[in-house]
Parts: sequence; structure tokens; C-alpha cells
Amino acid sequence: MEFISTSLPYEGAMSSHIGGRKENQDTVGYSETGRGLLLVVCDGMGGGPAGKTASAIAANAIIAYVKAGKPIPHFVENLLGIAPSAPVQTETKPSDDSEPPLPEPKIGEETVADNSTVLRDAVKYANACLSEAIALHPAFRGMGTTATAVLIDNKCAVLAHVGDSRIYQLRSGRIVFRTADHSFVGQLVRDGKLTEEQARLSAKSNIITRALGVDSDVDVDIDVRPYEKGDRFVLCTDGIWGAMPQPELVKELSQKAELGGVLDSVNSSVDTIGIGKGGHHDNFSAIIMETKTNSILKDQMSKKIKITGIILAALCFISILTNIILISNRTPAQEKLDTLQCQNDSLRSDTAKLGKNLREAQGKINSVIEVVNTAGK
Repeated sequence: MEFISTSLPYEGAMSSHIGGRKENQDTVGYSETGRGLLLVVCDGMGGGPAGKTASAIAANAIIAYVKAGKPIPHFVENLLGIAPSAPVQTETKPSDDSEPPLPEPKIGEETVADNSTVLRDAVKYANACLSEAIALHPAFRGMGTTATAVLIDNKCAVLAHVGDSRIYQLRSGRIVFRTADHSFVGQLVRDGKLTEEQARLSAKSNIITRALGVDSDVDVDIDVRPYEKGDRFVLCTDGIWGAMPQPELVKELSQKAELGGVLDSVNSSVDTIGIGKGGHHDNFSAIIMETKTNSILKDQMSKKIKITGIILAALCFISILTNIILISNRTPAQEKLDTLQCQNDSLRSDTAKLGKNLREAQGKINSVIEVVNTAGK
């Protein structure tokens, strides 16, 4: 487990574990950039070293592109010149031979659009880098990887994902946002044919429908999220979220504790569950990050809530207007009838009270008579 070192108003921790497999094909990384704090988690696939190579190339490429704002010359050749399992660069300060980070962009609507574009292009760049690596080393053919990335600044958090690794946004122990899995069972859940739990336990849960390295181009899901102080963003591979029912995972991730301890607790639970099922469980990796301020961008009501509110307001207005019209259009006869009706209701009430009083008086008289008769005997 490693703590995330940043001067920005966030704190976090990350870890990656081999599980019950022969090799850890996951890669996690982060970097403080001129555009904010960048977090990346990738889950590689492919035989031999290809899975680890794919996730390492993708994670490094995403970080390098966001920091530079453009493709890096000879990036793949340089990266493959070192061990594929080398860790992702996490220094917050550039080395002497690296390009300086971009200046902090101005805050405004254009910043959101710009960061969204840069992050989408970074993931697409990672996909192109995998294609280049396969061309350079045909033995890598068939490799691929999922990709999740969060680029967060004081304006908002921009989320990108491809595949079935997930990003959760948690607030006060509940999910306020979660990415949609690009997988066979994920689509069945969206179609209403499977529940989340059925999908998690399905034998086809590992069939993904979108990944980096498969085609020359890739669709990248981008989401822009406002956040509140204390929100937690969690990036994780399916080795984490697939180990336990979602409510249990969210409960563990929402523990009120130091983030490193939270992550250690989750990792311990995942490993214990995996060992209990035979010890052949998947690699499991995650980053957990907590915000220390509110974002400038605020939550907006959903379209459904807005429409519901408009309909309710319209119904209230119609009801009030109808009553006004009915009252204003009453004839003198109707008003007289209403008065008589009120008088009649009052008379009925008085009659009922009188009847009650008479019954009570009769009861007392009967009691007196009974006492007198008893005394006479």
C-alpha cells in the first residue's frame, strides 16, 4: 500500500496485489499535473507478459499525455526499452530531462471541456500506443487492458473509463455515481435481465465488450462530476468489486478511518474471500482518494426531478385557480345555500350534544330512584 503524495487538497492511497495468480497484470499510478491530480488504474489481459505490458503501457501513456498535453515522441520505444513491470512515474516534480507541467488552467466552463478532451485523448493515445507496441512485437498480439482515470481539480472531477474496471464516487456511505461496466453481463444488467449480484456471480462476468489494444480506435466514456468535501473516489479492478456484494464493498470503503487503513481492510477481505474459495482469485488493485473541499461545479437536479417538479407545480397552480374560479362564480342562491348548510350542521351538532346531556341526566335520575327504592325496603 502506498500513500498518494500531493500538494493539492486531496489525500489518498493505492495498492496492487497478485491475488492467487502467477503474475500481477494490474497497474496503478498517479501524478500531480498542471491540470490537477491524475489517478489511473488499468487491468491487463493477454498471455505471457502481455497483460502486464498492456496495463503498464496504458497507465504510463495516459499520465504522460495529460502532463504534456500531447503525444510523446518515441514513447513506446523508450518504454519498452525498460522492464515492462517498471512502476508508473509518480513524482510530483518533473525530472531535469522532462517537460515542465502545464500551468494551472483558468477556472471556467472551458476548463471542464478542456480537461475532458485532454483525458479522452490521453486514453485514445494509450490505445494507439498499444497498437504500436503490438506492431513492434508481434508476440504481444492479443494483449489489451481496461482503463480508468480520474483528473480532479478545484472545478470538478473528470472521469474516463474503458472496460469493466470501475470508478465509484461515495458520499456518506452511499454511491452517488458509478461507471457502467463495458461487459457482457453489465449490458444484461442495464437491460434489466440480470441483477447486479447475479451479474457478479455469473460465469460470464469476465467477458468484456470494450478494451484498449483491441481495435485501432476506442470509445471512451467521459463523465464530469461535481464533488463535496469528504467524497471518496475509488478506482478498482474487477478483482476488488467482484469479490463481494456491492453493498458490503461500499460499507468497507466508507469506513470512518485513515484511508490507508480502509484500503488495507478491503484488501484483507478480498484476499480472505479468495483464499476461502480455493486461492485462485484474480489480481486486485485500487486507488482511494478523499476530497478536502467542495468543487466549484455544483450538483444539478436531474432532468427527471426537474420534470416532476414542474408537473407538481402546474397541478398546484391549476388546483388553486380552479378553487378561485369556483368561489368567484358562486351565485347569491349558492351562497345562501352554503349558509343554510352551515347552520344545519351547527344545529345537528347542538342537537347531538343535547341528546348526550339528556341521556346522562336520565342515567343519574335512574340511579337516584334505585337508591330510594332500596332504602324503602
